[in-house]
Amino acid sequence: MNILHTSGEEMGQVYVPAVNWLLMVSVFVLVLSFKSSSALASAYGIAVTGTMIVDTILAFIIIQALWQMDKDYQRDLPVDVFGHRPSVFLLQ
Repeated sequence: MNILHTSGEEMGQVYVPAVNWLLMVSVFVLVLSFKSSSALASAYGIAVTGTMIVDTILAFIIIQALWQMDKDYQRDLPVDVFGHRPSVFLLQ
């Protein structure tokens, strides 16, 4: 695998041409498979909504496991703060 260093002074900055080409081909295939910008935008919206739901679940786990808050607050906080927005976007 060809790995190029982008700077002689900065450590950790590398350029891997094979990865760059793979990303380019993947984006082209993705764009051509959706056939319209509307379909691509819908898929992006679903991906963002899914990310928000996963973040909500992870926030609830942190609140429950690490912060040791009381049970009523644990139950209500994630739903009030995080849960309504993803569900509204998903149901539109």
